[in-house]
Amino acid sequence: MTSHLKKIIIASLSKGAGKTALAEALLGVIGPAPWAAAKITLVEDAQAPPSYLDPYCRRPEFIERGYVIVPEEGAADDGVTDTRRFARAGARPVFWIIARPDAVLRAWIDLVNRLGESAGVIVESSTLALRMDADLTLLLIDISVPPVKWKSTADALIGKADVIIVRRSERPTPAENALLIRTARRRARSEMMYVRSVADAVQSSLLQDRLIRLLS
Repeated sequence: MTSHLKKIIIASLSKGAGKTALAEALLGVIGPAPWAAAKITLVEDAQAPPSYLDPYCRRPEFIERGYVIVPEEGAADDGVTDTRRFARAGARPVFWIIARPDAVLRAWIDLVNRLGESAGVIVESSTLALRMDADLTLLLIDISVPPVKWKSTADALIGKADVIIVRRSERPTPAENALLIRTARRRARSEMMYVRSVADAVQSSLLQDRLIRLLS
């Protein structure tokens, strides 16, 4: 395993929070050394995979190991995918990992062994955030999404994050304010910022300071 590799994990409490956009923005500021990027998509054991994942889940390596690692250039041509966005932002190499929950750590170890001389890797995965310690774990919260729609691991993710990035409107509603207070009470070691876009987060002094420490 590459001992020098820097690791940033991006997690979220709900879908559509902006993880890929945050990864793109980070890739734009952490050069010039080459950074890799990866996205982990879970396939739950009790559910049939969606149709777009079915071809990958039928591969012998997935059946045998519980995961498959797909290089960006080997993915199906389905338009502008998340991994394609990573590549366009400058990440090299880029991988898409499809994995069962119990195989995520095995897939991670396999991934690291494929990264060569990359200075670091950005991984989009809430599951991996809970199962390993990264150099920097970022948690995105879209405050417009009610807690009932948060992931069941929300409390654990809040406790694990180094930086919590809360996307909110200019003037939070009373319900959003109450939710922010509830979230703040749960966090143990993390710092929290409030932004309108992920671009604002990357340009913030809080995250800039974190990146300087990480890259030094």
